[in-house]
Amino acid sequence: MKNTITVELVSSNGALDESASKAAFNAAYAAYAAEHETQESVISDAVNGIFDAHVGQNIKMGTLCHLALTALNVQNENFTALEARVKSFIRSQTKAGVFSMVKGAGGGFARVADAK
Repeated sequence: MKNTITVELVSSNGALDESASKAAFNAAYAAYAAEHETQESVISDAVNGIFDAHVGQNIKMGTLCHLALTALNVQNENFTALEARVKSFIRSQTKAGVFSMVKGAGGGFARVADAK
């Protein structure tokens, strides 16, 4: 997933002000990072809340997404984007070893910590 932030260059007396432009970028980057981390935290809370309610159970991706999106109070306008973010979160946590995936009948995703 690619993300883009737009920053306007700052000029003073017709010349680019490099330090002010860098400061504008740093402020925009910090705001984006804070928002993104907050969203990631909210998604994490929703997904882990589902695993808290279904300890030790494998949950199929579609079901896990549906339950998480319901917990996030998804709206029609942001459904597609938020669904992609939830799936991306689940996949990244699986790659990181926080969640596990079992294929086949009875398969799905589970939280590794619940299996111990």
